[in-house]
Amino acid sequence: MSYNVDTWKEKRCEDFRLPLDAILQTPELEVRTTGQRTIVVSPVEIMTISGQLSEGTLFVKTVEYSGEGSGWFWDKFLELLSASKGAYEAVVIWEGGDSIDRLIVDDGKVAVTRIEL
Repeated sequence: MSYNVDTWKEKRCEDFRLPLDAILQTPELEVRTTGQRTIVVSPVEIMTISGQLSEGTLFVKTVEYSGEGSGWFWDKFLELLSASKGAYEAVVIWEGGDSIDRLIVDDGKVAVTRIEL
């Protein structure tokens, strides 16, 4: 049984983009396109990345990440984020507040730090 994310609070998403190649190299991910909106979903939809796909790059609008299985997929998710460009930040609440982390991604540099209340 893995430790899972209960709450995901997006704080910043600035010019954040992911190469389609990096997404497709993660076999658990599925890419769905509806009109001009593209979403990337993970197993049992614990992760959803929404944006616009253009010239092999997903220009990200929002990221959602939580639910049963999110702890199991976490390392693969961070690996995907390491292929990104731009800036992204979120607050991650694990298992009902047992721990709270700040996720910061800046041009593929991923940092996860514990937040003390």
